[in-house]
Amino acid sequence: MRRILAALVSALVTCGTAHAQTTGATPNVAKSVHAHVVTGPVAETDWQKAELLTAFVQREPSEGTPATYETEARVIADGAALHVVVDAKDPDPEKIVGYLTRRDEDSQSDWIHLFIDSYHDRRTGYQFAVNAAGVKRDSYWYNDDNNDDSWDAVWEANVSRTPSGWLRRVRRAGPARRSPPSGRTWAATACAGS
Repeated sequence: MRRILAALVSALVTCGTAHAQTTGATPNVAKSVHAHVVTGPVAETDWQKAELLTAFVQREPSEGTPATYETEARVIADGAALHVVVDAKDPDPEKIVGYLTRRDEDSQSDWIHLFIDSYHDRRTGYQFAVNAAGVKRDSYWYNDDNNDDSWDAVWEANVSRTPSGWLRRVRRAGPARRSPPSGRTWAATACAGS
């Protein structure tokens, strides 16, 4: 099954056959004074305060058109980590595919990718992906389209099936390499596909 959709925050780097499209919106990351874990309930107060991101658009087959399936994302940050939750809805959730492989191995699974451009230079970034079985992939991107798949970050992911699709939660402890000073704009892109 091919699910091609992309979310906006700011376009960054290649994501298989799906790319994010910029619509000009600049969401704010909610601040939290509480520590969060990837297995905690999404109904927590901090998550409810986080801006709901829903402006997902396609890259292929029809660039710029609304996403095929509804997807929602929220981002919060506490003093120790960046937290992202993505609710990828599917009208036929029993067809969601997630193959169990080794870390960093590609598979014909449904994936959700998060790219972080911590310098907002649109040339470098960090990719964090997880498939519907919970297999993690991460990579460091540089010079626009070169990547280092041997880069392994310390991060957590939790995947769960829902009656309407699948839910992914990510916790990235500490800043990514070469983080910008406090208050500087970061770019992020989320995309889903198989």
